[in-house]
Amino acid sequence: TPTSIPVKVLDMNFQMNGQININKGFYIFAFSRPAPGQSVADPISINDTYWTDYISLGLNQSSNFVRRERITPGDRASDWNPTIFTFTTGSYSGNHIQIILPFSTIGNPQDLYFNMITTDSGGIARDALGFGTGTFSDSYHIDVNKLGTAQTLTDVQNDIVTTPPPPDGFMPVSSSYDIISGQITVKLQ
Repeated sequence: TPTSIPVKVLDMNFQMNGQININKGFYIFAFSRPAPGQSVADPISINDTYWTDYISLGLNQSSNFVRRERITPGDRASDWNPTIFTFTTGSYSGNHIQIILPFSTIGNPQDLYFNMITTDSGGIARDALGFGTGTFSDSYHIDVNKLGTAQTLTDVQNDIVTTPPPPDGFMPVSSSYDIISGQITVKLQ
């Protein structure tokens, strides 16, 4: 049989404080890659102005995971492409989420920023993987040249945002949207 050619992928694994609950809100995995003609990406926050791509896990979607990018790939000024883009796999179980994304589908950038954000059903951010929801320190620079070296990210437990108040029924299940840690590995698959 033919030998398969290894593909470079982003393998992302995340832990919540509680059980995943897609009926109460969203788990968003946002990326910022360099704009066309640029070699450096901009750090991102929970504001989608800075996103070039995102994957969403949540309620009332066409499938559990959907992936979108800007109409002009890498350009954060364009509108969102209505097409749902594919990726290798997305799964969740208990308090764990895993996404495997082929690197070629994000244009093989040499510079890439990432953030994971949780929101309630109204789209209000409740936690972000970083030092404080809504700050630029909430994004992580992924070193795409460190093949096979896991980048481990931690988050403060019980730092979910409660102002403005969550929708009825969100509490006390907020731990489902409280991010604990993440690990991103660029590897060959």
